[in-house]
Amino acid sequence: MQGIAGHKKRHMRGVLDYLDTFSLKTGIIVSLAPLSVTEFASGKKVINIPAYMLEKLGEYDIEEALYM
Repeated sequence: MQGIAGHKKRHMRGVLDYLDTFSLKTGIIVSLAPLSVTEFASGKKVINIPAYMLEKLGEYDIEEALYM
């Protein structure tokens, strides 16, 4: 069975492939993991948004929440 780190890598790889395919710079993953941003040397960025934040997403300043 694949560990948590393996699942994260697979999701991240999938998002990066999508970003490459559509020439985008930022992707989002919604999961139960804490709010985080992963930046890559290529200039691409993947933001992980915790599922509980979706209900109140309009009330959050994501950039501010990331750097508190």
